[in-house]
Amino acid sequence: MNKILDFFKNKSVGYYIAAADALLALLLGIIYMATYKTAIGANAVGFTPETVGIFMFCGFAIECVLLVLPQYGFINLFAIAMYGISFYKEVYLIPDFFAGKINNVEYNGGDFGLNLFYFIMQLVILISAIVATFLGFYKKEEEANEDFKIKKNTMGITKVAAGLAVIIIAGVAGLAATKGVQKKEAEEQAEKLRLFEEEKKKAEEEAERKRLAAEFNPINDDVRAKAAAVEYTHDPKSLIMKQKESYDFTADVVQNVPVDKTRNVEGVYLAYVFEGSYTEGWQGDYSPTYSYLYLWSDGVFGGTSGKEDVRGYWYNSSLENGKNEQGENIADCLTMVSGQSNFASINTMPKNGFYQYEAYMYLDMGKVWGQGSTGRSTIMSGYAYYPEVDIAIHMGVPSDHVYHVGDLFSEGSLKVYRILKDLNYGGIFGASSFTITIPDGMVVDGKLAAAGDYTITATYNGMTTTKTITVVA
Repeated sequence: MNKILDFFKNKSVGYYIAAADALLALLLGIIYMATYKTAIGANAVGFTPETVGIFMFCGFAIECVLLVLPQYGFINLFAIAMYGISFYKEVYLIPDFFAGKINNVEYNGGDFGLNLFYFIMQLVILISAIVATFLGFYKKEEEANEDFKIKKNTMGITKVAAGLAVIIIAGVAGLAATKGVQKKEAEEQAEKLRLFEEEKKKAEEEAERKRLAAEFNPINDDVRAKAAAVEYTHDPKSLIMKQKESYDFTADVVQNVPVDKTRNVEGVYLAYVFEGSYTEGWQGDYSPTYSYLYLWSDGVFGGTSGKEDVRGYWYNSSLENGKNEQGENIADCLTMVSGQSNFASINTMPKNGFYQYEAYMYLDMGKVWGQGSTGRSTIMSGYAYYPEVDIAIHMGVPSDHVYHVGDLFSEGSLKVYRILKDLNYGGIFGASSFTITIPDGMVVDGKLAAAGDYTITATYNGMTTTKTITVVA
């Protein structure tokens, strides 16, 4: 007992700070390894996040050697190095969590609270380890110098040898973890390059698809006649909905608005429709998650974001800029506001084509997966609503394309367009909402099988259209 008391009585505050540091490092390492799989965000993939805990354990082991051999104070520098590497990794991982909180779109996933706990604990451990090194571990320097000499007996040599072995093992473990990180990063870079090439190819294919789509025009006299035959007097493009100073989100008109387009209120018509989809592989499931918003002529909207209902008001004439020089209200925006968390303001941007607006909207994939809260964002595309009057098939090739026996042919290369009463047309949203029928014998094993004329049929929302192609030998 006296020897133990003698060992501790000449130790300084720095020694006890180092002891507390070792304990904190051990606790943090255990907590991290037990929780990190649910806490880390999507940006941690490929960065070997396990090493955050591994380096904490390495630092703990080295600091334990220091507590046994405090006369060799430089040992703590190795522990500081381990804590520093662990801290560096968390510094790399945590910014996306702060960005998610600031932007209210936590696309990174993970657990912000746990990562903040890791970050603060690592910072405390690192700073205290540095402070302990500067304070020293002995009250008197001469006592440290005396103990610095290796006692030439079995116990003294064994202590130093064991301490050196622990330091070497911890260093090797840290080095191995670092090598693992480097290998992972190299693999990640290779994967990024592969994905870049895939995205480049997709972009080129999309550019070609858009070029062909620009050439495609299904509007003809027959379509114009069908549009003229549909009685519809509403003009959403001329509708001006003025922004209000404040909104009552508890009003019955908002609470009772449906989340689909089945609303039936006299004098009220559907003005704009927004639709979007989001796909993320989760446990092998790559099926899309759909979102819809329906904006009505009385200034309210309802819809869904995945499995979450959304309701509120909309306006297209802002208080700030929504007047012309004559003081008349004009449309200068399109914005949706809601009293619901994450949907307080959905701002749109104008775009060209079938869709006239685009917006980013919060999407909680956790509700879709049935597992906690997982914030994402989905792109919503909107158009002025008019009834659909006809459909058309786009073959995805130039109009003068010649089909030959043996050519590859896929139903997926065909696109079905919807045509609205105002003669605006665009692809039908959601591939499962329409059907395409190809004649028997036309395609075998993905190739055009025989010469002849073939009529392809598409059906959607009670409408049917056909397209005949000629296949030559």
